[in-house]
Amino acid sequence: MLLIDGVDFSQPVFGAGGAAVINSALKNLHPNTILIGATSSSDHIIGQWQEIVHFNKAFRFLPVIHMEELIKPKVKSQNLQFALAVAKYIRKIKASDIRSVFTQTYTILWMLLLTPYSWDICFYYPGLGNPMLIGRRPKIGRLLACFYDVIQGFCANYTTVCFAAASEPVVSEYNRFLKKIRTKTIVKPLPTGVDTDLFRPKSKSETQPKTWIFIP
Repeated sequence: MLLIDGVDFSQPVFGAGGAAVINSALKNLHPNTILIGATSSSDHIIGQWQEIVHFNKAFRFLPVIHMEELIKPKVKSQNLQFALAVAKYIRKIKASDIRSVFTQTYTILWMLLLTPYSWDICFYYPGLGNPMLIGRRPKIGRLLACFYDVIQGFCANYTTVCFAAASEPVVSEYNRFLKKIRTKTIVKPLPTGVDTDLFRPKSKSETQPKTWIFIP
């Protein structure tokens, strides 16, 4: 399998959310898995195969961009920069003769579908609906929300497996949207998915203690 993500694979992956998903994948995937991502190591040559160790397992690793370049402020988003970096080495990746891909980066999903090759894609939704709404440029996200959702739904149609860490009601609602735009793919909730209702802003009446004492 190819694990494609714009994280720094040259060191342990820290963090919650997407980083936790990558760590879980690294723990459970076979060492034959090929990692494609970013690096911060001066020993790594961009575009050249390396061997790195995660969780006492040696993986083949293809660094496609330096982390310093990836996080440098630019007009292009980090996801787009990373996808363009991967695209430069798509022939080299294809030469590995591995077609199974795991990614949680929507621009990678889009880029793979634009290549003339066939892929067996497992896609993890980092955010159901439009993640740009809560990203670094939410104003642009609001403008592009409808466009993004339709394109993402179209791309999901070409994946083998789609799943998301969200509650079943949220996933069901999103699946209804996918059905409305005639997408056959069904997003599956993770067994340990986050109940998004937990983070829903609550009204004052909901947050007040259930006693007869009035708290203004």
